[in-house]
Amino acid sequence: MSKDIKIKKGLTIQLKGEAEKTLSKAPRSRTFAIRPKDFHLITPKMVVKEGAKVQAGEVLFYSKSEESI
Repeated sequence: MSKDIKIKKGLTIQLKGEAEKTLSKAPRSRTFAIRPKDFHLITPKMVVKEGAKVQAGEVLFYSKSEESI
């Protein structure tokens, strides 16, 4: 059974009041993580090893069934 959630119609949620119109700055992270199980409908084949440092735009994984993905 797929773990994907499909919504056919939107929901109307009645909220009281409005959100504050303020922005706050968050510190930039230097470490990020990719979890292959978070990618539904494809079976990822990892190209890089766990803990490896990569550059922006570098290939991390591809689909086992469709290598062009």
